[in-house]
Amino acid sequence: MGVKKKNNHIVALREKCFGSIELIICGGAHVDRSIMEELYIMGVMVVQGYGITECAPLVSVNRNKMNKFDSVGLVSANSEVKIQNGEILVRGKNVMKGYYNLPHLTEEAMENGWFKTGDLG
Repeated sequence: MGVKKKNNHIVALREKCFGSIELIICGGAHVDRSIMEELYIMGVMVVQGYGITECAPLVSVNRNKMNKFDSVGLVSANSEVKIQNGEILVRGKNVMKGYYNLPHLTEEAMENGWFKTGDLG
C-alpha cells in the first residue's frame, strides 16, 4: 500500500490561506473540535491551552505530539491544578501573590495558597 496523496484542492487552499503555517497555539477561548479537525485535514495543527492572567498566564497546554482536540493539555511544570466544587484552582510559582493594594480581593481569590479562577473545570 502506498502513501495516500493529499487532495490537490486542499493543498492549494492551505497554501492560499495559511502559507507555511503548520501550528497555531490557541489560548483565551475554546476552539470547536470541528474547526480543529478541518484545519488538521489542511495540514495546520491547532493546540489549545488554558491560562489566566493571575497565573502568569499559562496553566496547561497541549503538546505538538500529544494533542487532543477536546483538551487543554497537560498542566505546566510550574502549576498544580485541582477541581473543587466544579471550579479550577491553581497553585504554583506562577500564581500571583495578590492584587495590588486590594487585600480584600486577594483574600477572596485565594484559599490556602490556591488561586480560585472562577472557571469551571
